[in-house]
Amino acid sequence: MQKYIAIAFLFFLWSFSIGLAQDRPAEFKEFEEIVSWVLRFSDGYAIPNQRQAWIKQAERYEAFAAKYPKSPLVAEAKLQAASIYRTIETPEVGDLRIEAENCVARAPRKTYIEICEILFNLKIRGMEKDKFFLDKANKMFLEIAEKFGHEKRYVMSSQRAGRFEFVDEDVGAYALMIFVESISDKQTHRSLMSIILKHFKINDQIKEALESYLKNN
Repeated sequence: MQKYIAIAFLFFLWSFSIGLAQDRPAEFKEFEEIVSWVLRFSDGYAIPNQRQAWIKQAERYEAFAAKYPKSPLVAEAKLQAASIYRTIETPEVGDLRIEAENCVARAPRKTYIEICEILFNLKIRGMEKDKFFLDKANKMFLEIAEKFGHEKRYVMSSQRAGRFEFVDEDVGAYALMIFVESISDKQTHRSLMSIILKHFKINDQIKEALESYLKNN
């Protein structure tokens, strides 16, 4: 199972690669500029408020989808937004992360840096992602699978550097693959994976990984 998760995650990160497409409608350029966003020091401090920055980034994708409701990029924008929302930490974890980064900044030696990291991991143990945003993400994943399931993904081209393109892979497949990680029941895992294999187009590597999981679990 970890194998297919890792492969899916690598392909998902691929879609975040920076680049600008030429000769496209304005909405394409606007979308690509959102994808190309990087975490900035937006709060005027040495350590940015990463939690709020990522929430704003997800909201940019949602605003894009609302602005261009008939765009072929809506499904991809919603997928990106949901994928960010599911990673949002609670405010408490965000505060502890800033504390840990300040600790690292003051640490005189590598050993102390490692201690800062250990203390941070101990403090956040058992803390979950922000439930509000996790629930929001899961609802979005199911909506994507239902309403935009067979829309094609829009990612950076592997053949033409700096260019984006549509690929023959269904957005709904990725939405369900990420959603399934919030499900603890093994049988539900298997059912959703079977649905992905039966009804959606995915690349051969992920297909093989899913088939292997179903065969061995």
